[in-house]
Amino acid sequence: MAFSLVIKIGGEGGEGVISAGDFLTEAAVRSGYHVVNFKSFPAEIKGGYANSTVRISDEKLYSTGDGFDILCCFNAEAYAYNKKHLKPGTVLVYDSSDFEPEEHEGVIMYPVPLSDIAKNQIKAYITKNIVALGALTGSFNLPVESLKDSIKAKFSRKGEKIVSMNYQALEAGINYVKENLVKKDGFEFPPPIGLKDVVIMEGNQAIAKGCVAAGCQFYAAYPITPATSVGNYIVEDLIRKDGWLYQAEDEIASLAMAIGASFAGAKAMTATSGPGLSLMS
Repeated sequence: MAFSLVIKIGGEGGEGVISAGDFLTEAAVRSGYHVVNFKSFPAEIKGGYANSTVRISDEKLYSTGDGFDILCCFNAEAYAYNKKHLKPGTVLVYDSSDFEPEEHEGVIMYPVPLSDIAKNQIKAYITKNIVALGALTGSFNLPVESLKDSIKAKFSRKGEKIVSMNYQALEAGINYVKENLVKKDGFEFPPPIGLKDVVIMEGNQAIAKGCVAAGCQFYAAYPITPATSVGNYIVEDLIRKDGWLYQAEDEIASLAMAIGASFAGAKAMTATSGPGLSLMS
């Protein structure tokens, strides 16, 4: 039977929820597994509910599925959004220094004081997401060396001190679980199976690469989450192809520019999200 594990991480925008999912994705790929990561960003500039759902398997994947095996909640809001999806046999890992959940029949609960560990032990609240990854690693045998490789690749440009701090946060989460919790579930990440000839690519990155490959010559950009990175990814390839990227003053202008460029005979595009699409319409 194929191995498949779905881990969903939820919390407030700005707490590193998306980064935690990215680290988990990279670590699984470095261990030789296939991964699909679905990210959901809040509408607010800062704050609001964010989540990252990561599905890991030894077989090729096409979606994250319709549920999760493990839910990691950074705060009460994330729990409130997801508690209806907790089913018997699923696991809840939660920040016990932020909230206490209801009783859920058949759901295994692991309380970990993520905020307290980050603030008082690491002396850096910003490491809460790495503490959470440590808790998940200690609970489900995630590939710790692969996680460390991903952390180093992300933070090495900020200096050895920052890398070391995040390593400490990871170990703190692992140690808390080992010293304070008794494992009651059957979920276990299997041993690494060797690197595969694959790349990790975001959907927006795939859009950018595909557009340039299809002959796009003009991109009208206006920043709006989560579409902003399409422009970030496409700009260098466009320049190499003698194309143009122009940042407009608003969403309506970006659409007008793309239409104008197309009337002039160039393959052109823009990208946006829900509110921007409403303005364009």
